[in-house]
Amino acid sequence: MKRIIKFVFKYTVGNLLSKIYFRFLRTEKWIPDFMRKPLFLNLFAKLYFTYKTDKENFGKEDYWQGAIEMLTNKIGDCEDWSIFFRKVLMAKYNATLFYVSYKDIKNELKAHISCVFDHGVIDNLGLFKIAKEDVFKVIAKKIINKLNKNGILYIYYIMDKDNKPVRY
Repeated sequence: MKRIIKFVFKYTVGNLLSKIYFRFLRTEKWIPDFMRKPLFLNLFAKLYFTYKTDKENFGKEDYWQGAIEMLTNKIGDCEDWSIFFRKVLMAKYNATLFYVSYKDIKNELKAHISCVFDHGVIDNLGLFKIAKEDVFKVIAKKIINKLNKNGILYIYYIMDKDNKPVRY
């Protein structure tokens, strides 16, 4: 049933909303205020986008899509989702990107990127309403839970307005 709802949304309402977001991202023209609300944006993304790693999607280890490219492809990994969220939320909610590197249980280097805004975090894993000072704790907890509590978190960054890493 969930797959049917996602399919119907993606090719009806989702296409209409994506055209509005596309116009906004290209021209910075006005969009309805409800479309900039994190809760609505999260719902839109969950129903419209599909998560795939860069290796599966592009055959590359890492490829950062811009917001328009993500909207066009409808497929991306955590940084692609977060870049899209940041672009839409930036003006109203003071959004930035938060980058975390860590080693998994096989001692392989992994990373995760989330979009952090005035009162929460949004990424491909969902929307979390939290205070900015608790951002690192929440993201670390999400990653460690994903690693079955055996991972080692060791570097974390935020991104400036040009998507360049700055030590947190």
